[in-house]
Amino acid sequence: MDYEKLKGLYGRLMGLSESLPAVKSNPFDALIADDYNLIVDEISAIIGSKLDSYKIPRDRYYRSDHMTNTYVYGASATRIRQLISYLKYTYNLDEKILELGSLINAIENQELKDRCLDLLTARGKFDRVINQATLVLEDTIRQKSGITGKEGVKLVNEAIKDEASNSILVIEGEPEEQEGLAHICRGIMLSFRNLTHHKLIDKFSREDALKICSFIDVLLKIVDTATVKK
Repeated sequence: MDYEKLKGLYGRLMGLSESLPAVKSNPFDALIADDYNLIVDEISAIIGSKLDSYKIPRDRYYRSDHMTNTYVYGASATRIRQLISYLKYTYNLDEKILELGSLINAIENQELKDRCLDLLTARGKFDRVINQATLVLEDTIRQKSGITGKEGVKLVNEAIKDEASNSILVIEGEPEEQEGLAHICRGIMLSFRNLTHHKLIDKFSREDALKICSFIDVLLKIVDTATVKK
């Protein structure tokens, strides 16, 4: 599901809602109704579910020879607001989640973003975000180093040595940076990867998961630019 596009359409719905006539007895603009129904179709295509019940019946505001503003405010406004509420509570498209989306956009690794975005916008179970984020880091180290048959700490211990002279993946910079990355990646495997791969953990908040995800994004950039030494 294209969550970014869904957020954009949700924003357009909010704009339509705000543009409704201030007085409830006013007629409803046919152009707004047309625009709204097109948005409903686009949302239906994204979520894979028909939302025809939320549409404003076209025969109520359009005739074969001309457009007419006969569809009253109350009925149309209710449908728009019902759809907004449906999207808000079904797909967590509230203000906090939209702000979260802006933070997620700062994550550069596409694989990390693709695997964690929908989990970060869920209502809970944020250990799944950490599970996937650490899996992306593990797989990146494996693919970069060419090591097979190892995972977690064992993989890191073989791929990223404390000393660059003995390491398959070599970090450009001071010797301390090489040693530091080795310790950090081992720590992440021990503290987060193993924890979320072998147990169901409910102690992580959305903010915790986002912070860990963002830090792993930094590590992925370092690993991606490492030199491979066989």
